[in-house]
This record gives sequence, C-alpha cells and structure tokens, in this order.
Amino acid sequence: MEMTKWMRPGGPLVALLLWAACAKVGDPLPPARVLPAVQDLRIEADARRVLLTFPLPRAEVSALEVWLACGQDGPAEDDFRLSAAVPVARLVPSRQDPQLRTFVTERSRAQPCHYRIRFVDPSGARSAFSNTVRTP
Repeated sequence: MEMTKWMRPGGPLVALLLWAACAKVGDPLPPARVLPAVQDLRIEADARRVLLTFPLPRAEVSALEVWLACGQDGPAEDDFRLSAAVPVARLVPSRQDPQLRTFVTERSRAQPCHYRIRFVDPSGARSAFSNTVRTP
C-alpha cells in the first residue's frame, strides 16, 4: 500500500499548524495612539509658589501628572515621585500665550526641586516624561 502525504510522519502536525495559524483570534484593534511628551516645559518660581508652563498636545488628554524630586543636584529616575494628578480642565491658560497652560503649586521647600510632567488620555495611557526643569 502506498503512503499518502497525510500518513507520512509529520504530515498531520504540519496540517494542524497551518490550520491553527489561520484562526481568527478577535476583531482587529485600532492602532494605539501615543501621547507626545512635552519637550518645552518651563518653570517660574518665587519664594511661595512654582509655575510650570507647557503646551497641550493636539491629542485628547484628560489629566496631567506632575512629578517631583527635591534636594539633589541631578536626581535619578527613581528619585521622582508623583506630586499631583490634575484634570486638564483645571489648568490655567498662560498669561503670555493662550496656547500654553500653567500648573501652579506651592513652593514647600527651600532646597532646589526638579519637576517633570506627563499627560494621561481618557483610556489611562500615559505619555513619556517631559524635559526636566529645576527651581532656581
């Protein structure tokens, strides 16, 4: 009796793998949108408060996270801690440029502090961190 291709060793396994590769797993998903990181974070500070000014991205953004590291000249990544999470609707338009937004916080320490921000979209996705700025 002649051996057919399905009876040869490995034949059924190859057929099974080809069949499994054609299976539909789920509906296609839209491409993930990546929030752009702020590259133009600016800082102004006086004895009582700190003002962080930055442009809003064109993408839909629901919140702003402000990260802070105080007391070091050059903080490491893990020195930063989440200082505030603010809904975008609560950000103040900049006096100099209506395209910019300003976040105002109290200056609670006499030592230098480093700030950076990132945006959060409605799905909870976060942008990369902004440039880091330092209080004078």
